Amino acid sequence: MALDKSKLAKGFKEWFEAGVKKDYSPADGLDMFCDAYESYAMEAEDFWGNTPISVMKPLMRIELTPIITPIFKDDNPKDLRNRTEQSFIKGLIAFWKDGLFSMTNPPPSLVLLQPNKVIAPPVTIDFSKIEPTDNIEDAANAWADAFDAATKTVKLLCEWGTPAPPAPPAPTPTPSEIL
Repeated sequence: MALDKSKLAKGFKEWFEAGVKKDYSPADGLDMFCDAYESYAMEAEDFWGNTPISVMKPLMRIELTPIITPIFKDDNPKDLRNRTEQSFIKGLIAFWKDGLFSMTNPPPSLVLLQPNKVIAPPVTIDFSKIEPTDNIEDAANAWADAFDAATKTVKLLCEWGTPAPPAPPAPTPTPSEIL
């Protein structure tokens, strides 16, 4: 299944609504953000249709704690873009760092030498199109656009090789060798 940006937008909308209403504790708000991104990101596929089997959501949570916690105390989440862009980038990189993808669909005639590791190249999240707005749905869609584009820059490191030739068959002993 491919990444579904509308799923991410829905999760962000719920997160924004909770942040505006202050319905949740800061820890719950942090979980809402990380859960929204994780449910979206776990549907990623590599070129051959393999999907993530492990990611580093706890590391993302650590990186985002200092910026998401205040949202559920004092700030409006829709107004965060300028002061937190680098923090969100760190969170995104932390999420994917050392993640692994399944290998249920390997390329033809190759074997996997190492597990598929996610590498996070220099990632940017383009917050330039996110304007402060009172419309939570518009804000959620803009954030989803930015995170979706950034997510699609994450790369996999795959080490492939050709299968080793089969071992030669064991010699069949002759009758004189058996006695």
